Amino acid sequence: LSDLERRLGEFVSKTLGAFPAECIARSGDPSRGIVELVSERSVELVVIGTHGRGPFRRMLLGSVASKLLHDLSVPILTGAHMAELEPWDRRPYQRIVCAVELDEHSRRALEFARDLGQVCGARLDVVHAAPSLELSGALGGEDWFPPNLRSQVVADHTDRVKHLVSEAGCNADIHVEASDAVPFILNQIEQLKADLLVVGKA
Repeated sequence: LSDLERRLGEFVSKTLGAFPAECIARSGDPSRGIVELVSERSVELVVIGTHGRGPFRRMLLGSVASKLLHDLSVPILTGAHMAELEPWDRRPYQRIVCAVELDEHSRRALEFARDLGQVCGARLDVVHAAPSLELSGALGGEDWFPPNLRSQVVADHTDRVKHLVSEAGCNADIHVEASDAVPFILNQIEQLKADLLVVGKA
């Protein structure tokens, strides 16, 4: 462990230069050790890279990152493509997207996005995927829903997201669509040219 801490120190020094950092090496299960360290040191944010080497999409984040997302109660900064990012300046985030549901987890994620945006001077956008209504024509081409139901669902969810944003004290643009969540969020990130995605965990 002492040799590993020495090598880790050399790597950190080469990477961060004079930036102060403490290097800690432990044996055992990585995710358990990180969880214990977070508790011992009252850590407020965990940053972890990912590999995504597995053949299945659910393995994209890697087993350690996935376990930490479930076991930790503090915010986690991670991404599947972190190794490809250019070096950041003092204001790394100019536009933050926060994807929300309509629950307590989303409110806490929104408050975190609000605070981070204020620190970075970033613009905040809130995106929400309302239930998708895509059963038209499933059987014999008949419409299952009234023509205006989709717009009613979007309007109702937009009002609820506005209430959530107001409760969190956020100044944000709101984007709501009746759609599958993942493609809608990815599309919004691309259109808005966002630098960071904030999501809560259920």
